[in-house]
Amino acid sequence: MHLTRDLQMMLKKALQILLIALPVTFAELWLLDFGVRLPTVEVVAQTVDERKLEADRLFEEGQKQFSNSQFEEALQLWQQALVIYREIGYRQGVARSLNNLANVYDSVAEYERATNFREQSLAIRREIEERQGEKVSLGSMELTHERLAEYEGAINLYKPSLSIKVDLYESSLALASGEIIGLHVEASYINYMGNTSASLAEYKQAILFYEQSLAIFRDIGNRQGEANSLDSFGIAYGSLAEYEKAIGFFEQSLAISRDIGDRQGEPNSLRSLGLAYRSLAEYEQAIEFFEKSLAIYREIGHRWGEANSLGNLGVAYGNLAEHKQAIEFHQQSLAISRDIGDRQGEAFALANLGVALKNSGQFTEAEPYLYDSIKIYEEIRAKISLHNDDWRVSIFEKQTHPYITLQQVFIARNKPQKSLLQRFALL
Repeated sequence: MHLTRDLQMMLKKALQILLIALPVTFAELWLLDFGVRLPTVEVVAQTVDERKLEADRLFEEGQKQFSNSQFEEALQLWQQALVIYREIGYRQGVARSLNNLANVYDSVAEYERATNFREQSLAIRREIEERQGEKVSLGSMELTHERLAEYEGAINLYKPSLSIKVDLYESSLALASGEIIGLHVEASYINYMGNTSASLAEYKQAILFYEQSLAIFRDIGNRQGEANSLDSFGIAYGSLAEYEKAIGFFEQSLAISRDIGDRQGEPNSLRSLGLAYRSLAEYEQAIEFFEKSLAIYREIGHRWGEANSLGNLGVAYGNLAEHKQAIEFHQQSLAISRDIGDRQGEAFALANLGVALKNSGQFTEAEPYLYDSIKIYEEIRAKISLHNDDWRVSIFEKQTHPYITLQQVFIARNKPQKSLLQRFALL
């Protein structure tokens, strides 16, 4: 069939418009059949590049929003980036976006959703053999499982994660001396080794590691790493009951967090300062720091931090014998811990509420809260996390606290025999 020149031009134009709606390979075949010699391969490549640049821009903007604790904004940006990365088949970007979405849900204590995204990210990183990313996903999943009191899951994840960490640490030491990226990795792993020593109560050894990591972070100008090392110093000295030294490190960490706009680091340091001042029996000063940390945690939607600060406020007001306020704060902390599924936090809050009620003379009211606290501890006691967010009080002390308080309640109610029988029956 012979087509006129005008008809050919009209048909070519129509087909070029149709290109937008058709799959690329199908559209290319049609255009070639009609003698259209468009640079289709180059156009497609350019489009993919442009789409990746847009996704990268969204991803980086999400990072900025997340660092400022703008979680909802970060979530939307990373969701958009994820869609584009999937469309263009950039699997590393998909894995990174999924992991960052998990970070958002972790920050607002939606741990089950965080785990779902983290598992998807981990699966992709294993498929593409991205070892560094696999380590990050595994490490984050450890913490999420701990928050859910799923300690067996955390332990199972820790084993492959530790193997990857060791491999990466050894690789980092092989990097050329003086390279910023190599020094950053080295400092991060030295700090990690300090945390491991601290978890084993080897605080003096931990301090030696923190000194090394702090020096490197300062040399390369990594202020976030510097703040983290300073905070670790404070926790170690607090665990050694050297509270004045701890306060000095927390104050330095706080100053850096404020200077760089780290809205998550700031309330963490404020909370730590409150714990240190409470340990020095300076309760009013402690309350001031807990109130500041609470305000920021609420502002950024960090629900676990909110529950923890409320609990600390309750303890501080209890130290001042202001029992009514203490009870109110513990009730709020309990409600949030239950809402976010933090079983260990729920046990703490129940025990603290029972103590506050007992101290106010409400022995009958205190009893069910103490029972409930003990029930949760019995469920998770054998697998309880060694990680302790309140370094001033050991996990063992927190576990035995409701038992002791319950015994005191029964004695106050002239039921000591029931107290002893109940305690041994539950152990």
